[in-house]
Amino acid sequence: MNTLENEIREAAEETAEAVLQQDICCDGQGQEEDVPAEEQEIQAVKKQLWEEKVRLEETRTVLEQEKEKLHEEQERFRQEVQEMQKEMARQNQRLLEAQKSLKKDELFFQQKMEILKGGFAQLAEDKKAMEQERIRLEARREERNSDSGSAAIRLFFSGVSNPLTLKKRYRDLIKIFHPDNLCGDTKLLQQINKTYEVLLEETGWQKKA
Repeated sequence: MNTLENEIREAAEETAEAVLQQDICCDGQGQEEDVPAEEQEIQAVKKQLWEEKVRLEETRTVLEQEKEKLHEEQERFRQEVQEMQKEMARQNQRLLEAQKSLKKDELFFQQKMEILKGGFAQLAEDKKAMEQERIRLEARREERNSDSGSAAIRLFFSGVSNPLTLKKRYRDLIKIFHPDNLCGDTKLLQQINKTYEVLLEETGWQKKA
């Protein structure tokens, strides 16, 4: 568009200059002569060229204005793109920070879970050990009670020196501690029976009917 405009403007200026020179030559021959038709035609062409020149100048001015507006639009668009890129960069930075924070929280949660798992496992082991210790203590207590009871029951058979006196002492104890009697005790009677059996085995005396 600028090249065509320049060519037209240069052609108009050249034509106007040529017409102007011709006018000067014609004026030198005498002003009293009537203006011929050819001169009038030249004047008309000069007028048209001048009007075309003015129109081209106006068009050039409009084009310059449009060009300036376009440049402003381009500059505004470039600034908007830059702002958009900056905003995207900020959003990406925030996203990265959020991902890092989430990963950190996830790692911390995993560590807590590992600690809790270890604590639960330790608690289970401690509970198992305590249960085993309780069973062992109860067994020892029962064993002590059994030993103590056996020793007490043996006192009932003190002074026995032969199978007959052992059997007689056993029958007397059965009569005394039989559950049907007023002072009967089933558990004590069971211990007497067990002690009687043990004494027979220890002495080697055979049970007699």
